[in-house]
Amino acid sequence: MTKLALISNEHLVKVTRYELAVPDESLLLSGMEGDFPVRSYFLVRADDTAKQNTFIGKYGFYGAFGMIAPEGINYAYFKIDTTRYQILTYEELFR
Repeated sequence: MTKLALISNEHLVKVTRYELAVPDESLLLSGMEGDFPVRSYFLVRADDTAKQNTFIGKYGFYGAFGMIAPEGINYAYFKIDTTRYQILTYEELFR
C-alpha cells in the first residue's frame, strides 16, 4: 500500500501535532528513505464526505491543499505511482 487515507480517531488526533502537514511530511520522509514508489498518508474524518470526494477515485497525491496530479510532483525526488488512496481505520490497518 502506497497511499492511505486513515480515518482519524481520538488517539491519532492526540498524537498528531499538525494534521495539515501529515501528507507532505509522509511524502518527504518516504522520499528520503528511498521508497519506490513513495508512500503517503493523511487523516480524514469518517463523516467528512467533502474531503473524501476530493480524492476518491482520483490519481495523484493528496497534499495539504488538495489533490496534485502526478505530473505536478518532481519525479526525480518523489516517484508517485498511479494507484488510488485506500481508506482504512487504524484497526483495519494493523489487522
